Amino acid sequence: MSRIDLPIGFWQGVETIPGIESQIPLEWLLKQVELALTEEEKSEIQALGGWEKLMETLKARLEEQKGRHQGGSKWIGTGGTSPFGAYGYNPEGTRIGQESSRNRAAVKVWDQREYRNLDDSVNSGTRNIKVALRRLRKFGREGAPKERVMMQKWRETMAYQAEISRKNPGCFLFLVDQSESMEDPFGGGEAGRRKAEELATILNKLIHNLSIRCAKSDSIYDYFHVGVLGYSEESCKPALGGELSGRSLVPISELANKPLRIEERTKKSDDGAGGVVDQTVKFPVWFDPYGKGGTPMCAALKEATKIVQTWCQEHPTGFPPIVINITDGEATDGDLIAEARKLTAVSGDDGSVLLFNIHLSSTAGPSIELPGNANKLPDQHAKQLFEASSTLTPFMVARATELGMPAAENSRGFIFNAQPLHVIHFLDIGTRPANVRLR
Repeated sequence: MSRIDLPIGFWQGVETIPGIESQIPLEWLLKQVELALTEEEKSEIQALGGWEKLMETLKARLEEQKGRHQGGSKWIGTGGTSPFGAYGYNPEGTRIGQESSRNRAAVKVWDQREYRNLDDSVNSGTRNIKVALRRLRKFGREGAPKERVMMQKWRETMAYQAEISRKNPGCFLFLVDQSESMEDPFGGGEAGRRKAEELATILNKLIHNLSIRCAKSDSIYDYFHVGVLGYSEESCKPALGGELSGRSLVPISELANKPLRIEERTKKSDDGAGGVVDQTVKFPVWFDPYGKGGTPMCAALKEATKIVQTWCQEHPTGFPPIVINITDGEATDGDLIAEARKLTAVSGDDGSVLLFNIHLSSTAGPSIELPGNANKLPDQHAKQLFEASSTLTPFMVARATELGMPAAENSRGFIFNAQPLHVIHFLDIGTRPANVRLR
């Protein structure tokens, strides 16, 4: 007679056995033994009818049952043929509180562990965390549909947090419309203020300001890589001139030290007595205004996709590249939305590429700044630019609010019918990736 035989019932009528307490462990006695069923008996047990029905029944049992149960075919317990519990048999049940599988017939193992213990011999550091996050993002891109949705929500919450540093720089890529219509004046502006000329001034000044932001004592640190692409006459090419001609992306220190030329310009300054005075200042220029031909915007987005793909491969942990497209027209060479989606599908460890669009004013109509939806946009072209634009990051929303712009949580990086001041403010927002400490 084995110890297993004792609780099964071979000794019916025997209430106690002297000395048995010291021979059989209490833990073993507390566990209920397996119910021995023949194959014929097992085949007669009917499944409840699928996962949903199983869960509904379990919920009902939990509400009804008041205490511990052994054997039987209904209640949650040990032994028996109930679909819920441990150490019994059911061809479609939920195993609860059993250390290991015996029949491998459970639909759900309630307390199953699907992870390993942490390695207590290794300290968690920055590298370990980065490796873990990289694997999670890879799973999010390749996993099952439900998991992809969960990972997308996680990325939206956790992305765009990377710190900008010399080892982990940021990237700004400007796409500049250089079509013939850019030779026209800004809508409602002064005669002679051509859009191409005004935009060149704004971007040259922006590059100069970025250089100043990256200056430390007597050096300029490479916190950013910057590029300018011009698109016109059915083609797209780098727009920087001089020694940087033909370069798509340039480290900010090299950009600062190699302007095309330095001009002397006059600006109005406060004379300290309530009036203004003309002041001559030095103004570095990296590229000149140009306007001719059509608007090959799709070609520009394709070229931008190639550039940022390479950059993300070289800087996988960096803040995602920010691409800012500035145009006064509509694409004449293909499907804008399709190319924009290919561009924003490029990603690194910190999230996907951000694409923002600025539509320059050709008429004297009102501007629409950072909209959350396309309801007020006047035409299909404007709605396409909105659809192609990424949502602003939380820090960008905060910066826009500081500048008095109407930004909200769902605001897109898009301005329709922009005047020069809108362009200046938007470029300020778009070139401030996050609230980080440059080091």
